[in-house]
Amino acid sequence: TPNSTLGQVMIIVLHGPASFRSSRRMLQLRQAFLDQFDLKSLATQTLDGQTVSGAGVVSALGSSGLISSKRMVIIDDLTTNSPCWTLSSLKAGLEKVVPDPDRIVILRFVPATGTKKGRPTKESPIILTGAKEELFAAPTEASVRTWLQQELKQRKGTIKADAEAALFLRTKFDLWRLDQELEKLLAAGNGAITIDLVQSLVAGDVQSDIFALTDALGQRQRARALQLVSMEFQAGTH
Repeated sequence: TPNSTLGQVMIIVLHGPASFRSSRRMLQLRQAFLDQFDLKSLATQTLDGQTVSGAGVVSALGSSGLISSKRMVIIDDLTTNSPCWTLSSLKAGLEKVVPDPDRIVILRFVPATGTKKGRPTKESPIILTGAKEELFAAPTEASVRTWLQQELKQRKGTIKADAEAALFLRTKFDLWRLDQELEKLLAAGNGAITIDLVQSLVAGDVQSDIFALTDALGQRQRARALQLVSMEFQAGTH
C-alpha cells in the first residue's frame, strides 16, 4: 500500500517513458502522506524540477512542518539535465535524507524532451544510494485499452465500440490526452460515450493518420496497416 511504502523508503525515484503513470503514482504517494501525516497540507511541498535551483531544494529539505515532524518534498518534472540535479552537492544531500524518518523525498523524472508528453528515451536518472526506484515502461496499445476500461469502470461510464475506435484514433493512444478527453466526454454524455460525441468533441489529426498508414505499408507491416484501416472505418472518418 502507499502508506507502507512511505514508511519504508525515504527517497523514491519515479522515472520512465510512461510519464502519465509516473505522475499518477506521484499523486498517489502525496495523498497517502497527506492522509497519514499532513491533513492541513502544511508539511508537503512540490518543486518544479525544470526551474528550481539547487539552493531551493536544499532549503525545502531543511524546513520542518509547522505541526507534524514529518515533511514530504516532491521534485517534479526532473531530467538529468535539470539545473538542480547537476548541482554537485545535491546528490550527497539527498542521500543523507534516506536514514531520516522525518524526511520523505519523491523525485519524478520525465523523458529528456522536458515535457510531460515526451517520447520514450534511453536516458535513465541517477539512482541514489538507499533510494527506491520505480520504472514506468512505455505503454502498449493493449495496456492503454485495459486502462480505458478500468477508468470507465471507476468513473461509472460506458463507451460504444465505434466510439472507442474513434477515440483511440484521434488521441493516438496518448494517456495524457485520453484522460482529459474522457473527463470531457463523460460529462457531456452523462456517463455514456457515443461516436457522435467523440466526433464532435475530440479533435483528430487526419494527416497524421495518413502518415501512420503510409509508414506501416512502407515497412510491410500488413497487420498494422489493416488495423489502422479498420479503426478508421469504425471511427467513420473516411
